[in-house]
Amino acid sequence: MGFRDVISFLTVIPAGGGTIEGAARSSYLFPLAGLVVGAIAGGLGWLASGYVDPLVAGVLVAAGLAVVTGMHHLDGLADFADGLMASGTARRRISAMRDKATGAAGVSSVVLCIAFVVAALSQRSGAELLLAVVISEVAAKYAMVVAAYLGRPAAKGGGALFCGAVDGKRLGAATAIWLVPVLALGVLPAALPVVAAVGTAAILVAVSSRAFGGITGDVLGSVNEIGRAAALGVAVSI
Repeated sequence: MGFRDVISFLTVIPAGGGTIEGAARSSYLFPLAGLVVGAIAGGLGWLASGYVDPLVAGVLVAAGLAVVTGMHHLDGLADFADGLMASGTARRRISAMRDKATGAAGVSSVVLCIAFVVAALSQRSGAELLLAVVISEVAAKYAMVVAAYLGRPAAKGGGALFCGAVDGKRLGAATAIWLVPVLALGVLPAALPVVAAVGTAAILVAVSSRAFGGITGDVLGSVNEIGRAAALGVAVSI
């Protein structure tokens, strides 16, 4: 299945089924999925920016990202924030993270993340907006692979599957997927948003390891959302 597993896991695009196990085995293809998602949402922004205010175009891109991804990782960010703000042992924090109810920390983290993304997107228009969205989405998906490689599972579940599947070879393949075209085209500044997303992943893995004893699927989802925001912030600033 390969890429279809990845697309089915990361988006709502009908790809003919797919399993989370298959997505974990094919996680080195995450940057390619980021290219697809970025092209769709960024293309929407490119078209819209010719007719509406940049802020409105930014909102449309953010909405497009939410729709295409099914808000799957935004939910992970909310759960991660709730778990992080819980007091007590790592087990209690994980329990809070898995609670279906969303607390104030979860709501606040999602609102702030979306607000930052929209603010960043409003700084670009046309082809520049499309490029920023594509680069940041590829960076966010690659950062998830890096996080799975660096982290250890805090509990059974999706996070454990990805931690177990992402080895050096898969990380190297994922790196080549985004790095080789960048170097071949000589667009070195395009690597800076990826560096920002990877740095975000490393920080979140360290924070999660301290708070939860490792990472979970919700942490990987948070890496996607916060990593995208970090990459966008850099992309619109260079």
